[in-house]
Amino acid sequence: MQKEMRWRDLLGYFRTWSALEKFRVEYPQDILTPPDDRFKKDLNEPIKDDIDIRGGDLPVRFWKDLREAAAKEKERAKVEVDDKVIVEWPLAVILVSKS
Repeated sequence: MQKEMRWRDLLGYFRTWSALEKFRVEYPQDILTPPDDRFKKDLNEPIKDDIDIRGGDLPVRFWKDLREAAAKEKERAKVEVDDKVIVEWPLAVILVSKS
């Protein structure tokens, strides 16, 4: 399954993960992590579509790791917050029959 979305939307998607909620229960101090200063332009970005891209908590750090990796992988990769990215989810279907 594939979906095209903005990098900003991908961060919003990360914040819906149930594993993140469990992480925050275990490590509540993570939300207080100082802003991640990679992609310095992000620090001045307004909240748009209810997705705040500022901060330094786990989803923001992971999101910026992905953007950095994309930029390194492909020299002209577009990794600004409103650039498009294609996200793929691997799917498998298992068919079983009772004999």
